[in-house]
Amino acid sequence: MMRRFGHVAHCLTALLIVGCGDSTPPADLTPDGPASFIGSAACQSCHEPEYAQWLGSHHELAMQEATAATVLGDFSDVTLDYYGETTRFSTRDDGRCLGRESRIQDRLCVRY
Repeated sequence: MMRRFGHVAHCLTALLIVGCGDSTPPADLTPDGPASFIGSAACQSCHEPEYAQWLGSHHELAMQEATAATVLGDFSDVTLDYYGETTRFSTRDDGRCLGRESRIQDRLCVRY
C-alpha cells in the first residue's frame, strides 16, 4: 500500500511541476498595436482555391465598404412602414444608417 502511495505522490509531483510552468506567450507573438484589417489579398497566397471561390461572391460584395457605389439600398432618408413600425434609412458621417423612428437612439450605422 505504501509503495502505491509513493508512486502516486511522484506522479502528482511531476504534474505539479509541469503544470506550473511559464505559460506566457513568446514576445514575437505579441502584436505591436491593435489588430487591423490587412486586406483580403493577403489571404490569397496561402488559400488560393478558397480565395478564387470567394472572389466575386455575394460574401465578397457584402464586405465592401458602404459607399454610394457599393450600397444597393436607398439610404436617402427614406422610411419603411412595416406592421405599424417606421424604420428610417439615411446617410450620416458614420455610414449608412437605419433605425426605428420610435427608438432613434438604437440607430445602427454600418461601414460595410
